[in-house]
Parts: sequence; C-alpha cells; structure tokens
Amino acid sequence: MSATAVTDTELDELYGPIFDDLSTAAVENDQRKELPYDAVNRLKAAGFGALRVPREDGGGGANFVQLTRQFARLARSDASVSHVFRATLGFTEMVLASPDPDFRARWLPAITRGDFFGAGVTEAPGVAVGTTSTRLVPSGDGYLLTADKRYSTGNRFADWFLFFVPGADGLIGSIVPASASGLIVEDTWNGFGQRVSSTGRTVANEVRVPDEYVFPITDAGGLSTGWYQYALVVTLSGIARRALDEAIFALQTRSRTYAHGWTVEPRQDPLLLEVIGRAAAKVHATETTIEGFAHAVHEAERREPGASPQERERVVEELHARLYQTQLLASDAALDVTTRVFDSLGASATDLARGLDRHWRNARTVSSHNPLPYRARDIGNYYVNGVSPIVPIDSGEVVRDVSAADPARTFS
Repeated sequence: MSATAVTDTELDELYGPIFDDLSTAAVENDQRKELPYDAVNRLKAAGFGALRVPREDGGGGANFVQLTRQFARLARSDASVSHVFRATLGFTEMVLASPDPDFRARWLPAITRGDFFGAGVTEAPGVAVGTTSTRLVPSGDGYLLTADKRYSTGNRFADWFLFFVPGADGLIGSIVPASASGLIVEDTWNGFGQRVSSTGRTVANEVRVPDEYVFPITDAGGLSTGWYQYALVVTLSGIARRALDEAIFALQTRSRTYAHGWTVEPRQDPLLLEVIGRAAAKVHATETTIEGFAHAVHEAERREPGASPQERERVVEELHARLYQTQLLASDAALDVTTRVFDSLGASATDLARGLDRHWRNARTVSSHNPLPYRARDIGNYYVNGVSPIVPIDSGEVVRDVSAADPARTFS
C-alpha cells in the first residue's frame, strides 16, 4: 500500500454522517418528491465525485473496490441519490481511463473541485433505430451542437453536460456548461420509482462547443463506459439491502400476530424467520458477487498497463460478460427481496408512512433501464458463439447519421 492510499475507515468517517442523514430523509424526500440538493451538495463538497482520482491529483485516492463499497452505502441510504451520481462518476472513470494526458489535465481539476457532470445520451422518442437527431457541425474554431436527449439523470444538479454524438469511428463526447446559451434542462421524470433522481430532458439548440471540449469516447481502462451499467447493479444491491434492513426492524418491533401464527411474538415465528433468512441469503449473494467483480476490475487495472491490445480486449470482454451476469443476479434478487419481505410483515407494512413500497418501485425502475432478456441473450451468445457481449452505449439509437443529403455532419 502506498503512502497516498486511502483506507476504508477514512472513507467511512468522511461519508458515513452524510449517508446517515440521507437515510433519515429518504422516505420523506420520496413521498414529497423533494430533490435532495443538500445531500448532493454535501457529497460534492466532500469529494465524492472525485473519490477515484489519485490523491496526488487532488482526489480521494480510492480504488475500484473502495468506490464500490461507498457507492453501495450511498444506494442503501437513498437509491435515488446514488442514481444521481451515476453520470458524474461515469465521467470520472472516462477521464481516468483516457490515454490523452491533455484531456486528463483539462478535466481532473473540474472533477476534484466538485463539479457535477450530467449526461445526454438517449435519443428522443420518434427517432428510428439506427438513426439520430444529434448533430455536431463544424463552426469556426469549434462546433455547434444540436440534440434532444431524454433520461438525463441528475440534470438539475449538473454543472456540465456530456453529450454522446455519433462519429465516423465511434461515439464522440461533447461537453457543454450548464449555463451555455441554447441549452434547455427540464426535470420531466414521471416514473413511479427513483422519484428524486432529477431525470429529464436535455436539449441543445445549436450550442457552441469549443474544439477542446470534443473528444473520442475511449474505454482504455477496461470499464469506463461499463460504469453506467455497473452503477445500476450496485444501486440494486443497495435497494435490496435497505429493504431487508427495514423488514428486519419491522419484524423485531411488531407485536401483533395472526390467529394461525405459530408463536405469540411474530419475531419468533419460524415461517416469518424463513422469509427473512431467504431474503438475507439473496442479498448476501448479490453483495458477494459484486465485491468479487470489483476485485476483478481492480486486478485488471493493475495488469492493464503492460497488456497487449489483444489481451486488453479479451479482459474487457470477460469483464463485461461478468458484469452482465451480475446485473441479472442483482435485478432478480432486488425484485424478489423487495416483494417477499412483505410476507414477513402484516398489512400495516403497506402504510405509506413507512415507505416500504419505495424499495420495490425503485428496484423495478432501475432494473427496467435495460431489458434483462437481452442481457441474458448477450451472455449466452458470448459463451456459446464467442460474440462480444459489449454493446454500444444506448445501442441502436445513437449509431449513425443517415441523412446523407444534410450538409450538417457529425464529428469525424
């Protein structure tokens, strides 16, 4: 361990009080649909977005395993807030993975001072699969960006927006400040879960983008773009753990029982204890699998500098296959646990004041981001036919510009 390495104890002491306060306010925020500005600002000020940046560069100095543990604790406190940080932590991974020293030098200071990065990825409804309405047109010493993106999670908290634009050789990143002229940010989320994630529409109407704010999306570190899926996986594990915690407390403090119950005290009833035991096993299995995956990424990063391009590609494919398997496990477990824990409780558990319903709503919403049958197919196709499980970000929507007659062109 280097002299600049951070310890889990240090991280727990730094973020624990914030997580505790966030946990206390989670039910009320969800029910009142109040955006957690205070919690987000406290986490930004405490350097949560720069947790993975080396200490010598002004960051927290955490490795991937430590980031996973703290992110899981955040999700356990409030899954909507962990979802809010998905994009800014994803951008941090992208910067850290970049082989371009100038790119790192430009954006690491913004990350370490607490700037928050939102994302503009998903195309608006009505855009045909395989096409895009996004345009990045050369103009003077920069570009003009036109885009209509949806599902921009955390957009009300953002200082910057990272737009994904189709290019001749893959996706292009385009960064614009939240204050840019022509940028419209709307919190339009109407889902039954993740109510305070500030998800909505982000529109760029010929927003000027300097040349130095446009760059190719790379995955040099093995999982920088994969973070966007991994964040969902860890969030699901946090949801399941919190649902289990609250169910255990509710059973411990419950006095009323059924006439056909086996014991006077519900907490002694073997059938109710079995429900909790099975739920605990699924939560444990998910957390253990995620921990194992985090260690695999950490080890891959330690080996990656000396790896050949072929070896790097093989490792990245294996990591993605393992990630998607973990995603299936975490989704199934979270959906089951957030439903089955009610079997250990009475009808009073459905009281809205308890907020236990938010766990299933959040789990169902997060697990719906990517159709799970496709994930399972990709895993099977990889193992049976050797087809890479890696799919483009927002696969099938932001791929190419089919408007050949349009003088506006994408960056190339």
